Amino acid sequence: LAIAFVMIWIAYKPQVRTSATEQTEQAGVALAPSPSATPETLPSSAESAPLEQPQVQQPPGTQEPEKDKGDGDGGDKGGGGEAKKPAKPAAKPVVPAQNILLRNTTSHMCAELPGREKGELDGPVQQAVCDDTDGDNQIWNLEVKYAKAGPGGTDLFQIRNIKDQYCMDLPYHGAVAVGTPVTEFKCDSTSATDNQFWWVDKQESGAYWIRNFSSNQKCLGVEGANGGALFSKMVLDNCSNVDDQEWEIIHPKKG
Repeated sequence: LAIAFVMIWIAYKPQVRTSATEQTEQAGVALAPSPSATPETLPSSAESAPLEQPQVQQPPGTQEPEKDKGDGDGGDKGGGGEAKKPAKPAAKPVVPAQNILLRNTTSHMCAELPGREKGELDGPVQQAVCDDTDGDNQIWNLEVKYAKAGPGGTDLFQIRNIKDQYCMDLPYHGAVAVGTPVTEFKCDSTSATDNQFWWVDKQESGAYWIRNFSSNQKCLGVEGANGGALFSKMVLDNCSNVDDQEWEIIHPKKG
């Protein structure tokens, strides 16, 4: 019986080996690529779907701003509208002012003192042909002493002659009548009610009324009608645009 079993096993063993080998070969045949599927015939992914080039993304906050096209219409460019123009600088106030001439627009002459040297205490103020040098005595300072204390918030100032350092004045300390001569006296700024204080009132012509604060806002004018004459005295006068109460405040060498 044992001999019969050995003989059967020997006879059966080659069949098992052959079966395993055949199965392995069959599996290899199934896995091997087809000879007809060569690299030349395989579909190319590059031909069937071109690759898109990657787009560089700007990190937040670093994107370049769109350039202004300069047409200013806004349109479909973001609604920016017309570019804002830089604001004009505020006009410089006419007072305070230093080293100026006071030129009358009717006579075209300037306020001064008699002679070419210092004036006299309580002496007259007059007009003469304009001289924009300090060789004469026509140069004045408009010195603000009470800011925004005048009508409409205007500044109250004194008119000081730079040669003798006296100020344009009226007699005593209060209001005076029309026709009163303007003189010069020691500058006194202790009270805004003194009659040494003036304020400017701009007119349509661009020139100014120079008005006395304590004397019912009357104006600096020239004695006589229509600008007076050479060496006519300065007086307190009614304000008018058709006589000789308008003045130009001129910085020498600047017109």
